[in-house]
Amino acid sequence: MHKLKIVLNEPFRGMTSGWPVRYMGFLHELSRKYRLSIFAPGNTALLRARFPEAELCGNSPEIPFRPAFSNLGYLRSFLRPDRTKVFVPDCCFYPGFRELLGKDAGAYDASVYFGLDAFSGYGDLDKTAIRLCDLCDSTVRHIEAGIRNISSPVQLLKNRFDVAYVNKFHRAFLPHDVYLLATTSADAASISRTLPKNKILVLPNGTSVPANTVDAGFCLNKFKSAVVVFLGFLDYRPNITSLLYSLENIWPSIHQKYPNARFRIIGRNSSASLKEKIAGIEGVDFVGEVEDIYPFLTDAKLFLAPMFSGGGIKNKFLESLSVGTPVVTNAEGAAGIDMVSGQHGIIAESKTDLITAVETLLDSSEECYTSYISNCITLAKKYSWEAMGKKLCGLIDELVSKTRREEFRE
Repeated sequence: MHKLKIVLNEPFRGMTSGWPVRYMGFLHELSRKYRLSIFAPGNTALLRARFPEAELCGNSPEIPFRPAFSNLGYLRSFLRPDRTKVFVPDCCFYPGFRELLGKDAGAYDASVYFGLDAFSGYGDLDKTAIRLCDLCDSTVRHIEAGIRNISSPVQLLKNRFDVAYVNKFHRAFLPHDVYLLATTSADAASISRTLPKNKILVLPNGTSVPANTVDAGFCLNKFKSAVVVFLGFLDYRPNITSLLYSLENIWPSIHQKYPNARFRIIGRNSSASLKEKIAGIEGVDFVGEVEDIYPFLTDAKLFLAPMFSGGGIKNKFLESLSVGTPVVTNAEGAAGIDMVSGQHGIIAESKTDLITAVETLLDSSEECYTSYISNCITLAKKYSWEAMGKKLCGLIDELVSKTRREEFRE
């Protein structure tokens, strides 16, 4: 059995903290096949409860080192990157965690870093022959997601400089022999432009497929539903843009034609200004944060969310498909998912076509809608964490075998 070193760069406080679902999904599958040594800053009690068979290494200080921002310090860090002084959002450095990793003398078949800032901050301490880094483009995608909606030339210049800063920071601390994992081929191509010498592999996001019994009653209840749902983090610009576009351009026509239909909004971290924009719109229910998203997705007739930026695979769509709820989106939203328009939902681009797509699903016959349910769940199983985990394990096994063969020949 191979032994893997797992490095995380943020404390785990439970799934309600927004800790990436992707990390948890892959950790669960890796723990089923390998012996894991998981390194994470802060208290590891919750991780220990999730992975009792793994070796947990943590309890270093949780407070990250964040240098006081100054334009001069930012410029100096750009010219000469320093892993202890990162001036962009979402990148943090834990001195105590670095000290903890520096004392590690374990022997591992491979190391997996979740987040490129994790490798940039601590990867130089790792002597493992095979090193992988997952979701390595998240910071850049987050910054770029807001560029399309910026009108201020000064702010636009700052965001573009932030992107250049992050890319240079990554190039400075990422060796060429580290394998990078991207969620889609488009993301892989984007990463390759910044890190052309690294091997980039595509590994999609996964989803949990609830063990629902898809019987006649389940299908009939969904068919009778008149709920259109939106789900997503409501402090993420691509989600906000998508939601407001739907409320302003699509929902008025739908509500006029289907006065009994409801547009239900699920998500955490909504700003007061966003709530004010939503308040008073007829037929809209703002639910906000919920403990379990699946009952809301299950009760919905369809998921509406045309996307205009953001990159990656949209986890919310995989979660919707997993309970048989078809998705209405555009090509950007469907990127990375093998969605077929007319089978798993409807992919449309224009305002008129998106309205027609929603109407088509609301007006569909029981037989047709039941077919949507079946097709959605079948597609979701293709992206189950078990299936994605097997791909990651297969990749690790292949790399370990290849390295051992090369060592034997030497």
